[in-house]
Formats: sequence, structure tokens, C-alpha cells
Amino acid sequence: MRPRPTTPVVLSLAFALAAAHAAPGAIIRRHDRDDAAYIEHARPFTTVVRVGGGTGTLVGDRWVLTAAHVAGGITPFAPHVIINGTTCPIDRVVLHPEGRSPDPGQPPRVDLALLHLATDVAGVTPAHLADDTQDGPGSDVIVAGRGDHGLARGPLAPSDGQVRAATNQIDDADRRHLRIDFDPPPHATELEGMGAPGDSGGPLFLAPHPGDAAPDAPVLVGISSASMGEPGTYGAVDVYMRVSSFADWIHDTINDPDPVAEALPTPVDLTSGWPEGDGPRLVQAFVEAVNDGSADALTRFGSAYRLPGPRRQRSDASWAELIRTETRALRPLAPLELAASDREVHLLVGTGPEGEERWIIRCFLARPDGAVRLDGLMLRPLTP
Repeated sequence: MRPRPTTPVVLSLAFALAAAHAAPGAIIRRHDRDDAAYIEHARPFTTVVRVGGGTGTLVGDRWVLTAAHVAGGITPFAPHVIINGTTCPIDRVVLHPEGRSPDPGQPPRVDLALLHLATDVAGVTPAHLADDTQDGPGSDVIVAGRGDHGLARGPLAPSDGQVRAATNQIDDADRRHLRIDFDPPPHATELEGMGAPGDSGGPLFLAPHPGDAAPDAPVLVGISSASMGEPGTYGAVDVYMRVSSFADWIHDTINDPDPVAEALPTPVDLTSGWPEGDGPRLVQAFVEAVNDGSADALTRFGSAYRLPGPRRQRSDASWAELIRTETRALRPLAPLELAASDREVHLLVGTGPEGEERWIIRCFLARPDGAVRLDGLMLRPLTP
């Protein structure tokens, strides 16, 4: 089982880059159904929130529930969510007590986080939380998302800003997780579909029973966490955190006037130079090696800074060539702002000859022998 990727990234885990390309909130539909039906089906689901390269759900006047691994990727550079086209600043990030990943790229034990917004959200009724009588195997559910969309067996189309919603059924459940799969006709539900890479943190809603009056707000049963199989193809399985099992934590956090929150590091303008510290020095050395453009420079960087041991899956030379290839279109990198903590450093850069595009370099740090080492590296575009 792997965590569902978020927005388009170049990701280095155990020092091997792998690309994952998708847009936030993608929905893949069965190949024999029209897109318009999925758009119409989504009209009640205004609680779907864009969270950087992932998705979330409004569950309180100022609270958004998402996956912990999505919250961990929130940029410290003007952190915000987008709800119905409105940008809402984030002022606190609260991970579940078991929501911290033991290793970069590995899912945490409880992949949940709450985001507190600086202002109330007007005109949107927060979702209700399901209880454990509503989310068992066989329950009819709805997958909702905003962003790219497409057919099973086909390519994705670019986002047009529409929310789409697909139907499905819970196939399996345990105390922490719910699982749905993507069934082909004739075994599929009427508007069968599921999320795609980029849908991390997105909602699984309870489907109303036929003939019942529409609820005042959707009932949230799951938060998208991971996937198994080829994403967006028949037979793929999506794994959701089971909201009913964590409802007490969600309610307690929302009602706590001062919950324990993750501190987002404060960005520093790099106009007058790099700040002191071993983390910033490591990132500065990486940028200089990338901008040098040679495999030799990146090999020297890798030899000096990569974490030693079994996690090093490539030689320094092989790793350097891979980084060089993947960053070719981004060079030169122009450092703009930096935000550092003990465990990681975020760097905002302008990319390319004109420096007009904005990308984020996120370096995961380790200090096994007292000296700072690179334990993982993520590059992604700064989402609006």
C-alpha cells in the first residue's frame, strides 16, 4: 500500500526520484458514462476543499479535515485552502497524535490532520461525521473531487474547476480503514468511479438512500489516504481513513480552544543572503550543485550530504545523473525565500531563464552522527 500522491511532484525517497503527475481532486469515471452526469451529481458537495496539491473537507466553521501526509506538505509560504473559489488562510495545523510519518514518503499510522482557518467560511455548511452504523461493507458511498478528470482506460483532461462526484460501495472495513475498488460494468454502480493521484485527503461521503430527503450537509465517512493497484484503472483499490473511528479526536480538537498544533516555520527573504544553520547550508549547496549543471557537482554534493546506510538505493553518481536529468527544465534555480525547522527545510525558488515559475524544494533532514544529512527530497510547483 502506498500513500496517494498529491500535486505534480518530483519526489526523492531513499534518494531515488520518481515522478507522479496528477491534479488535485481528480475523478476517474467508468468508460461508458457521460461526464455531465458526474458534474450534476456533485452539486450538493460544496464542502470539498483544495489543500495545496491535495484535497480536504470542511467539517467546522473554520476547520478542514484532510490526510496528515497532505497537511505535512502544506507550504509555509502563504499557507491557505481554496473553498468554492475563495482563498482562506491557514493559521494552525493539528496532526492526529499518530499522524507523523516515521519515514519520508511512508504513510503515518493515522493519516489524518485538521487545518484551522483564520476566518469563517461563508455560505457552506460543514459536513457531518458518520458513526459506525453507517460505514460498514456494502454501504453506498460517493467520491467527490475537483480538478482533472477522465475515463477508465483513458487519459486525464485538465481541470475546468468543476466538482465531480462518482458512486461506489465500501468493499471492506476494519477499525481504522475503509476500502473501495473500481468495478467495471456490469458489476459497477451507476456512476462508478474513484479518485486519482492528487486526490489525497479527499472525502468519501455516505450516499443518501433513494427517496430520502437530501440532508442539509453531506455525511463524511472517509478521508483518502492510499491506493493499491494502477490508479484510475478497473480493479484499483482506494484506502480511506475511517472517520467514525476518529470522531472523538475530531470533535475534541474542534472544541479545544488551544489544541496542540504543528508550528509552520517562518519564511525568510533571501534577498540579502542565506541564513545561518546547517539545514540552510545543505539546501544552498544543493541549489549550487543543480545550477552548476554537471553530474560531477551533484556527485560531490551527494557524497557530502546524502544519508549513509541501507536507504541509499543508488550510488552517488547514479543519483546525481537522475537529479540532473529531472531538474534540467528548471535550471537555473533562483532562491527567493527559505523556511527551516529541525527536521526539514522549505525553499521557494524561481525557475527557468526568466525565473517566472515558482517551485518549492522540500528537504528532509537527519542527523545520525551529529552532522546534517539529506534524508529525502521533494520538488513541486507552488500551487495558486
